Amino acid sequence: MRIELGMRVRVKREQNRICGPLYPGRDGVVVADNFCGSDMDDGYWYVLLRATRRAKERIELFPGTHLEAIDQAGHPYSAQFLEMAYRQHYRVKEYDQVTLVALLDELVAIEKEDGFAVIPTIRRAVDLELARRGSEPAPVSPGTEHPAVSVAMDVLRGYGRADAVALVTLATYDDWQKIARQELERRATRIVQVLDEATLEVIAAGGLDFTVLCREVATELSQAVAPPTA
Repeated sequence: MRIELGMRVRVKREQNRICGPLYPGRDGVVVADNFCGSDMDDGYWYVLLRATRRAKERIELFPGTHLEAIDQAGHPYSAQFLEMAYRQHYRVKEYDQVTLVALLDELVAIEKEDGFAVIPTIRRAVDLELARRGSEPAPVSPGTEHPAVSVAMDVLRGYGRADAVALVTLATYDDWQKIARQELERRATRIVQVLDEATLEVIAAGGLDFTVLCREVATELSQAVAPPTA
């Protein structure tokens, strides 16, 4: 049987290698192919090897002739999982919501049975990304009644009346989300300009948690009792 991506395989004990067999008897999942060996018989494949009592989980390259397929019925692996397992790089932001939810369901299904250490690691990355998206505000379209739309339109009208050409130039920018975040950061950090150098050095060194101080002062002020009126 020809080796394919996502196939569960076992490394053959007899291998045509001068230095002896490489990981004989270990089993795992084929997570990627090697394009340099695509023209050779049975190709070359990267296999995510299952951990044993004496060896850690790892990815190793094998010629297809050194692998034997294991019945993979009921063991589907999505392209997203195979890519993450191979590259050890979780670019979860590149996937849409439907794909991420499907990937999470897949990870839950295979985590108990396959037991690869990389599975809970990928799952944490997916969980965090889904949580991040869940905390984001819903998109606001320009035609809806929303305070942000009203404020932005009023500002743009005034800007355009003063300089119509400049307004057209603004319409060529495509990363206003990044610009808005930079302005929020600038405004949030303006307070540090009034701190003395010694205090800034303590904060910069991690010796003082400025976030905690902000919360304590906010709580203190909110609990302050106004003086009675005469």
